Amino acid sequence: MTAYLLVENRHRELASRLLIAKALAERGIASVVGQQRLLVKALKDLPAGVVLMKGLDRVQTNNAVYLSRYDHTPVAIHEEAMFLADRELILADASVDGEAMAHGMLTLQHLPFNAVYAMPGQTEMYPPVMQPSVVETGNPRVDLLGMPEAWMDEAEQIRGRFGDFALINTNCASINTRHGSLAKWLEVCQQGDWLATRRKRELVMECIERDAVNMAAVRDLAVRLKKAIIRPHPAEEPESWGFLTGGKVRVVIDTAPVPWMAAASVVVHTGCTSGREAEVLGRPVYDLKPGEDAADEINAALSTENTWTHGHSGDAHQRIAEHMASMPGITRQHKINLSGIQVERGPYERAKMSASHIDVLMLYARLGGRTAVSEIGDSVFMVEAA
Repeated sequence: MTAYLLVENRHRELASRLLIAKALAERGIASVVGQQRLLVKALKDLPAGVVLMKGLDRVQTNNAVYLSRYDHTPVAIHEEAMFLADRELILADASVDGEAMAHGMLTLQHLPFNAVYAMPGQTEMYPPVMQPSVVETGNPRVDLLGMPEAWMDEAEQIRGRFGDFALINTNCASINTRHGSLAKWLEVCQQGDWLATRRKRELVMECIERDAVNMAAVRDLAVRLKKAIIRPHPAEEPESWGFLTGGKVRVVIDTAPVPWMAAASVVVHTGCTSGREAEVLGRPVYDLKPGEDAADEINAALSTENTWTHGHSGDAHQRIAEHMASMPGITRQHKINLSGIQVERGPYERAKMSASHIDVLMLYARLGGRTAVSEIGDSVFMVEAA
């Protein structure tokens, strides 16, 4: 049987999917890795296999139902909930009616996925009827953090080019959307089942309000810092940041996040899984949560010894400046501890999957892959079994 590994965004997911392909190849299983939309369309004509999908929203569940008709076995990695430990938010991200499930009105037969892969400690966050399908595998994105051979060369190049800098990973995709307008973003929410219930609509409105405050706070912080680099979320419109900062702050787009986090002296975020990844890398992390949103339920728990939460950009400025002066980027001698990683509380076409064959070959080799990789279609690659 073949495994089909879908990639929504090349820079965010390609390396982690190739890491899965490597593990499968070592077990005698071939994989096909490719852009999500292209592969979903092609799979009706491809041999039956296991299809790994990203997330549990309505788009993914509809795809799973469709692929099941062609004898494929859909499974999902709940990536959007990678560090969540709030049942309401996990189920809000999924196209699942948690209340109906809790009252026995839905069963596993209503779920299109044969398995849901989650982080350690997350099974109990799902309703009891769903828990048998949850497998606590961890996430290959976390595994990659402990593989500096995959990203260290690029991190050193970034460090050599920019020196000491604060990296600001933004996540304001509602009001700064690459879809062109808030109305278009809400249409995408509708397609993903995010407006299906009153509570989900409330969460979406809270997101819009939070993003508006966060954009202002990031702009205020970025222009105060000696050297800041903004990495917008892939769903954001990057040009907005250049306009807001008056061209004083460099904005980088369509790049893999880990090398930039490793090269940075300090990582700032506004409620994003990248903050947790930066913490695992040992970077000083500032969770900028202005106003009343200082508790930010979505990624609330970045409050360990390496993480500071600030409710105002001015409060964060001095501490960040001090860290930039005292904390170098990660070096080859840096030890990254992945032990005990636990869950904490708490589409845009342009760069989704435009990797060349040589890009994929080089990345697969850096991950330790030793089997053949061939290009079998536009942005679709076969990783041969050992």
